[in-house]
Amino acid sequence: AGAIGSERRFSYSILGDEVNLAARLESLTRHYPVDVIFSEAFADRLTEELRALLLEIDYATVKGRLTPVRLYTLLDEAGFDPDNRRAEQVAAFHAARVKYLEGQFEEAARMFQLLPGRLAVFFRVRCDGLLAQQESWPGYFVWGVK
Repeated sequence: AGAIGSERRFSYSILGDEVNLAARLESLTRHYPVDVIFSEAFADRLTEELRALLLEIDYATVKGRLTPVRLYTLLDEAGFDPDNRRAEQVAAFHAARVKYLEGQFEEAARMFQLLPGRLAVFFRVRCDGLLAQQESWPGYFVWGVK
């Protein structure tokens, strides 16, 4: 962070890989059905109490980066039922994500179908699309958008 420029024109700005990643994650909220997305680096800095409020939603690369990053959102963003079944639904979502990351898209889609919420619908549709593509799966999703 600091001033960039000359005596006649300058701006105060922040540069760096983490700032670029944050900008890319913010733009992904237009594609995922959530309002907030956090990186693994951010989630790792939280206390266990706060981390319990997050849900890991994806493992993906963002534009300009080759290394995939784990993506999180607030648990309340997932659209799970806010009753006593929430813990069950979180566990079922995690199990479906494991199948998805393993490239078992048909099984993952079936598992996402059983879950409530727009995030489960999003991943079911993604699994259907990946099944139709029949391309090699690297174990993470590749975002080519900014």
